[in-house]
Amino acid sequence: MVCLFHLQGGNYGNSASIFTNNPLANTNRINTAYQEANSGTLADPAVSANSMTVAAENSLKGSQNEMASFSSWGPTPDYTLKPDISAPGMGITSTWQNNTYAMLEGTSMATPFVSGAAALVIQKLKQSQPDLSGSQLVSQTKNMLMNSATPMKDVNYHGNIVSPRRQGAGQINVTAAANLKATVQDPATGIGSVSLGQISSSRSFKVELSNHGSVPINYAVDNDGGPMTQIRDQKKDGQVHDISLTGASLTSDQSNIVIDPGQRKTLTLSLAISPTVKSNQVVEGYLHFKADQPGQSLSMPYLAYYGDTTKEQVIDSPAFMPNSVFHGGYLMDENNTPLGISDRVSLSAYVNNHDNKTNWRKVASYIHPARVAFSPNGDHHQDSVTPFVFAKQSLANVKAQIVNDQGNVIRVIDQETHTDKSIANDSGNLDLSTSFSMWQNPKALQWDGRYIDQSTGKSIVVPNGRYHYQLVTTNYNDGADQQQLASYPVEVDTRAPQATAVTYNRKTGRLTGQFNDHGAGFTGISRGILSTNGHQFGIKLTKKAALAGQFSDRLTSIVKQMLMKHQANLTLTDIAGNSTKVAVHRKLSGLVTKKANVSFDRAPQLKWFKYGTGKNASSSYLEISNKKVFTLYARVPKGVPALNAYAKDTGTNKVVKGRLNPKTGVVAFACHFSQTGYETIQGWSQVPQKKFGAYLKSPSTLIVVSQLPKAPLIAKLKKTTPKLISNAQAQKKTKSIFGSPIPNGHKTSQLTYRRAPSKGIKFFQLHDNASTFLNAANSATIYDLQTHQLTINGQVSSPNKQRLVILATPDEADPANRVRISKNGTFKFKVPFNPTEQRGVGYNLYTKTILRNGQSKVQKQRGILEIYLDVVKPSLAVSENVENNRIRLTGTVNDNVSGVKLDVNGNNLFSQQKDAGFNSHDQNQPLNPYPDYQINQSYDLTPGRNTFTVKAIDQVGNVTTKRFVANGQG
Repeated sequence: MVCLFHLQGGNYGNSASIFTNNPLANTNRINTAYQEANSGTLADPAVSANSMTVAAENSLKGSQNEMASFSSWGPTPDYTLKPDISAPGMGITSTWQNNTYAMLEGTSMATPFVSGAAALVIQKLKQSQPDLSGSQLVSQTKNMLMNSATPMKDVNYHGNIVSPRRQGAGQINVTAAANLKATVQDPATGIGSVSLGQISSSRSFKVELSNHGSVPINYAVDNDGGPMTQIRDQKKDGQVHDISLTGASLTSDQSNIVIDPGQRKTLTLSLAISPTVKSNQVVEGYLHFKADQPGQSLSMPYLAYYGDTTKEQVIDSPAFMPNSVFHGGYLMDENNTPLGISDRVSLSAYVNNHDNKTNWRKVASYIHPARVAFSPNGDHHQDSVTPFVFAKQSLANVKAQIVNDQGNVIRVIDQETHTDKSIANDSGNLDLSTSFSMWQNPKALQWDGRYIDQSTGKSIVVPNGRYHYQLVTTNYNDGADQQQLASYPVEVDTRAPQATAVTYNRKTGRLTGQFNDHGAGFTGISRGILSTNGHQFGIKLTKKAALAGQFSDRLTSIVKQMLMKHQANLTLTDIAGNSTKVAVHRKLSGLVTKKANVSFDRAPQLKWFKYGTGKNASSSYLEISNKKVFTLYARVPKGVPALNAYAKDTGTNKVVKGRLNPKTGVVAFACHFSQTGYETIQGWSQVPQKKFGAYLKSPSTLIVVSQLPKAPLIAKLKKTTPKLISNAQAQKKTKSIFGSPIPNGHKTSQLTYRRAPSKGIKFFQLHDNASTFLNAANSATIYDLQTHQLTINGQVSSPNKQRLVILATPDEADPANRVRISKNGTFKFKVPFNPTEQRGVGYNLYTKTILRNGQSKVQKQRGILEIYLDVVKPSLAVSENVENNRIRLTGTVNDNVSGVKLDVNGNNLFSQQKDAGFNSHDQNQPLNPYPDYQINQSYDLTPGRNTFTVKAIDQVGNVTTKRFVANGQG
């Protein structure tokens, strides 16, 4: 039996192809937003040297072949050339569920193609070279597939070759691979490609040619038009492509070489780069070895980086800086609110009701670094900070630390290893904390504003003042800037603001008062919240940032009417999230307030007018001859206070606010044609809820407008006013919006591959269709250490109509998998589980339902319990030595499973890689391949008692603790 290499691909395109304000950059994975030092988007295990990494192409031959835009690029983080080869990955007929077929695409289609190709080559090799076996057989198979591949030309830039970082060795040719009698490889790695890493102006390297046939082969050496480099086409929205690198040359010490049967020969190649060539760019291409025999020519890709990849600024600049690419780079609170603009509620009211002016991405540019503040006082309002940052390269290590205004590190929050670079998925850009290595704990970089008091060993809030949240990053590659620092100022402020003389004057219709704050203060977006009769309304405080001042805000007739009958109070919240509430003094003498005829229970909805007559009338599609500007009409509920309507051009992402006639409920939108002349417009309406800053939003409705010269002007088309659905129906369709949305990649479903829990069943101590991490403590009641049995317990909703199968064995029909359900629906079922193991335990839930015709039907739901169990605590051996008013802690820490962390007084000193898994595949090898971490840490003692708590924490939460107390001299 042969164990073949692992095959892997990826579908993320070029790393610089991210979401920007330019919609075109979102749709083509070779359109880029910046010039990247490393274009790779491949993930583990595709980055492994032993993996056969596969790119996807369009399955066509000759001049029609083209790379799939979604196919992931290389190189790896340490600048090793990947992918290895390209194979058909578009328009593939594949088996599908329920014994059907489907047309699919992706590298998941390309990799099976290579698997089949490799099987054929192995079959041929076993006949021609029967002595090959094991890793040698695998290596030669891989190299034959790579050496025989055909480098593809760029269909967008004729005459140029597609980058090897995109296609690897080229388009697979199975017949050529199987009939190949020779191979070429890098003698240092044994792989059919050359990775030179970072180079200076000259670099020599060797390649080794081997003849496995029975006759000599004469090869002519050619650099195939290289070396090449990558450029961005600014006229085509940053499309990247390769061109010849002027000033660079690649020469061989032999122009021709003859390889006799069974012989290996080495060539030395010299890469030279002129001083006129700009540094910090890719140098790549293909070596071509043209044979004197048909079907025996060889090809070999190579890659280098001329310069220093560490010179690239790894963490992208903050959104308020002009060179920001991702428009992140800021601190946010526990509710994803960007800090440094206003308090959360005021900011929600500003952004969520001004779609035509801003959005949550744009508003980040309003951040003022001197106003970033939070209040860790336990009131659940801006109690913590988390960096929302984007990394342009994958990183070996990221350390998060807090520095005080004296420049001293007071807290090391966390250290993460092997973090992923920030790229785009189908929904948007992915920030640093969405790295796969952080999925288990996506809030690992969060700071709660606390540190450990060394005298007591207890966690306390830091004093009010200025601090810096810092990220120290370590690159995989050596270089001048291998370690970089990104620093974000933040103020800790737990002092509540003050409000005085808050008065409503019926005669003037104004609410007046004074505000004062001794901390972070307020901004022009800040609003006081006036609460009366169960409703909240925003009160403007100041036009610009201020610590103190007076306010005078004219109230609407609705608010004035409420204040005639109801008491009120005003809440002020500063930028840091501290709040104070005061009663409103009402002066009710004066003019009678006109009663406002309004309804607060009307739900928002929007329907487009119908255009045209007869069968051609439509509210979803129209053709007009307007050249640039056109007006669209829609209907919304009339008489609804503060209702706003918006229309978004989905092609340009531009949002316009409609002109509303509140008496008729008719809204007019001023729209424009883009260059395409084909606009898909999304319309909706929204109203404020009783809670200030919250809105009810209607579903979006689409209308497509096409520009045709022979079509009528839109003004000439008949318009029919649509009928709205009932308010009760509209209420059911609305969506409540408040605050900042969850960032892309942060939803639980995106971080865990989890699905929604199955209906009709609940598990008591395990997460349904999700991951559960069990340690010695939380598994004590359900795991038996003696029998190695894990108890799965829960309850079904309809025990008389349901049947449950839990797969303790793989066979669904095995009677041993049938679960006994009690009369009240509870159940307990034991499955075998090792003390340290990761396994998905599947289950089937069968529910009997009665149809309208009286017949019964059994519905089957499949689910899975993804369980990580480890009952072994980390090993921690620490000793102390007190001398010269210092304590020195020495020892070792490790765990049976990789990924142990070491903390001393809440400061993370060490984080082990956590990539080895929970399951043992070789009883002769330890499950954790990493050595003990050697502890050697010294601390100055303060006068009096000093407490040091050392903790070792493993992946599932087992903790081993050692505590030391030492007295310091005064």
